[in-house]
Amino acid sequence: MDLCVIVLLSLCGLLRGQETTDPISLDDCCKDGKDRGQESQDCTSMPLISESTTCRIAQEQCCATVLDDNICTSGINKAKDRGSCEGLLFSSTCETKTAKMCCACCLLGRAAQEQGLSCDLTLAVGYQCGVVSRACCVDRLPNVDGKLTPDLQPSQGDALNTEDQCRAAGCAQRCLNGTCACLVGYKLKADRKTCEDINECLLGSHHCQPGERCINTLGSYRCQREVSCGTGYELTDNNKCEDVNECRNYPGRLCAHKCENILGSYKCSCTTGFKLADDGRNCDDLNECDSNPCSQECANVYGSYQCYCRRGYQLSDMDGITCEDIDECALPTGGHICSYRCHNTPGSFHCTCPATGYTLAPNGRSCQDIDECLTGTHSCTESQSCFNIQGGYKCLNFDCPVNYRRSGDTRCERLPCNQSSECLALPVRITYYHLTFPTKIPIPTNIFRMGPSNSVLGDDIEVAIVDGNQGGYFAAKRLDHGGVLVVQKPITLPQDFEISLEMKLRRFGHLSVYLFKIRLFVTPDELSNAIIE
Repeated sequence: MDLCVIVLLSLCGLLRGQETTDPISLDDCCKDGKDRGQESQDCTSMPLISESTTCRIAQEQCCATVLDDNICTSGINKAKDRGSCEGLLFSSTCETKTAKMCCACCLLGRAAQEQGLSCDLTLAVGYQCGVVSRACCVDRLPNVDGKLTPDLQPSQGDALNTEDQCRAAGCAQRCLNGTCACLVGYKLKADRKTCEDINECLLGSHHCQPGERCINTLGSYRCQREVSCGTGYELTDNNKCEDVNECRNYPGRLCAHKCENILGSYKCSCTTGFKLADDGRNCDDLNECDSNPCSQECANVYGSYQCYCRRGYQLSDMDGITCEDIDECALPTGGHICSYRCHNTPGSFHCTCPATGYTLAPNGRSCQDIDECLTGTHSCTESQSCFNIQGGYKCLNFDCPVNYRRSGDTRCERLPCNQSSECLALPVRITYYHLTFPTKIPIPTNIFRMGPSNSVLGDDIEVAIVDGNQGGYFAAKRLDHGGVLVVQKPITLPQDFEISLEMKLRRFGHLSVYLFKIRLFVTPDELSNAIIE
């Protein structure tokens, strides 16, 4: 029997020990959270006073409630004291928004009370706004148990509250016929004089919807979303998540070039000629030349590119990209590029000369006459002499007339006359000359000069064309100590002439006659008019 008593006593002691293992109550946990909330501490990182999970929840909730209540109360007090919500500013956007909401909704309730409207607004405002508005509206309507009494008229209240009774009662908020009463959202304490806030959130008398958190305020409460809106969204006054337009809120600070708002975020883009950098915000120069936009050469420049062409091509005025061939032969100076014929080729040109009689000079542009007589490419016989002309050659030969003998390649001397007057009248010497020039030479031009090998004082000289000037193209002119053959009329067509030019020399009373046989070959001026192809 004694053993059983001992066992029972031991068991009771063990149970009592388990009950007192954690002597901290939920009220203590909540009180600690409220105190820390009053000190504006971070409710999510408070030092725990118990290892109990329930105690931690009570700490955090009571702390958050105090913080939210204080913020909302400051907004309500702003509305009551100044009748304006200007100048409300807290450390975070969310806190500022909460204070402004409570302030604005309180002003709404006070306006309803002043206009004699019902404190139960029919406006489509949020639940939290409605609670704050109702509390500020009924601020002057007393009630003992903290419930709204809408039928109480100001005149009746004045009749029930006598000055003597209420002065003796010492009520903290309201006095009704000598009995203390509290405003809506408050209840009388045990001393029946002072009032304390009714925490609707702890009592469960709130009307917050699922997904919303009840936050107690002085004389009321408000509901706030429990789920965060997430990055790129903000909570609106009607308790909804709304996209934040970062581009509008932070112009020129997010993107280097262009900012485009998208749901929950923003997107940067770049202007033409740039590409988005790896950081998604800045813009790097785009090397357009990598995609070969030009038909020939491309030069990248900052934010763009420039096409250019190789020698012999020019950039198209139409698109600025395509390279077009330059027709050098058609340029204003094209007629001077080649001395005879110009042939345009893609990106260049080349010159050619007449098919016979000429060859292209080393400069690739000029035409040089081929001296067939020098190169041996003529067809003259051994008895003929080769005479080169522009673009060809002539095979020449001559015979001395009767009474003359050949004294050189181009000269005939008169044989002795034996004092015969007829013979003495013949020229002492006949000399053959060969000249060539192109058509359209300037007029006048001296082409041949003649005179005695030595001059003597008193010489009398006469010069004259005696044959071959049927067209009147030439004239003989007397000069000091001799004479000249002059082209006096334009020769426009290629042709051959054989001019007989006579010079008479009278010296010491003796007359001597000299005959010059001049063969003239006027060639076509082929190289004066360049041909363009």
